[in-house]
Amino acid sequence: MGTATKVSRLTTWKKIMTERRYRVVFEGEILDGMQVEEVKRGLATLFRANEAQIERFFSGKRLAIKKDVDHETAMKYLQAFERAGAVCKVEELEAHVGLEQPLMMEKEKEEPRQQDIMICPKCQFEQEESEECLRCGIVVSKFYQRPHAPTAEARPGGPEADLVGFRGVQRWFISFSTVLVILFLAGVTLFAYKNVAEEKTIGKISFYTDYDKGLDAALKSGRPVMLVFSASWCGACKQMVKNVFSHDDVANASTQLVNIYIDVDKAKRQLVKEYEVRYIPSVFFLDYSGETIIQVADRRSPDDFIENIDYMVRVHSYNKQN
Repeated sequence: MGTATKVSRLTTWKKIMTERRYRVVFEGEILDGMQVEEVKRGLATLFRANEAQIERFFSGKRLAIKKDVDHETAMKYLQAFERAGAVCKVEELEAHVGLEQPLMMEKEKEEPRQQDIMICPKCQFEQEESEECLRCGIVVSKFYQRPHAPTAEARPGGPEADLVGFRGVQRWFISFSTVLVILFLAGVTLFAYKNVAEEKTIGKISFYTDYDKGLDAALKSGRPVMLVFSASWCGACKQMVKNVFSHDDVANASTQLVNIYIDVDKAKRQLVKEYEVRYIPSVFFLDYSGETIIQVADRRSPDDFIENIDYMVRVHSYNKQN
C-alpha cells in the first residue's frame, strides 16, 4: 500500500512538472570565482553570438532567454548557463496548486516585478519578451537552433539600419546630382557646339554658316548683310580670304554687318539657284530684310569692300529712320 502510494505520487508529480510552463531569465549574474570575460566567451560559444550581442546580456536588464518551455527544457538551459559560468533563473509562468513558490535558483524578494525585456538575437531590437521579434519577425527559439546566426553587421535591421538607409539615400542623391551635372555639361557643350557650328571665323571676319540664322540675326538687329558664296576647292576664294577678309580695315568695317558664308557644296540647291550663282566667289550685299542691294563681280579689293560696306551702312541708317 505504501509503495503504491509512493508510485502514484511520483507519477502525479511528473505529470504536474510536464504540464507546467516556465521562462528562462538572465540578469547578468555569474558564478562565484568566474571572470566576466571568461563567462562572456562561454555564452558566445553557447549562443553562437558575436561580442556586440553578448554585451547585451550584461546590460543590467532582465533578458528573457526562453519563454513558455517545459521543465526539462528549462533545466537544460539552466545547466548550460552554469557550464558557461553564468546564473540564469527558471520561473514558472502560472501559479499552480501544490507549489509553494516558483522554481528558481534563488528566492526573489517579495517586490513588484519589472517588465521582462528581451533583445532580439538577430536585429538587437529591444522589446517586451515574446517568442517573435516585432521588428524582423524571427522566431527566437528557431533562430538559436540555426548552425550559424548572422552577425550584427550582416543583419537587415539593427542599430546600423538607419545609418545604412541614410547612406543609401546619400549615395542616390550623389548619383542623381552627378547625372544632372553631366546632363547640364552635355547641354552646355551641345549649345556651344551648335553656336560654333553656326558661326565660323574666315580670315578675320566672323560669318554665320547657316543662311536662315544669319537672316534672322539681321532682321532682329536691323543690320545689313554681306552674303558670300564660296567653296573649299576654289583658288579665287582662297585669294579673297587672304587679301580681303584678312585685312584689318575690312574686318573692322564688317562688324557693322551680319556676315553669312555659304559653301556651295554643302548649301541647298534652291538657295544657290535663288541667287543665280554662276561663279564663285560671289558676294551680295543685302538690306536687313534680305533684299539684294549690291552684287560684287570683279571689284574684290579691300577698298572696294570697305566702300560697299560704308554704302550699306548709310542705306541701312536711312531705312531705319524712315
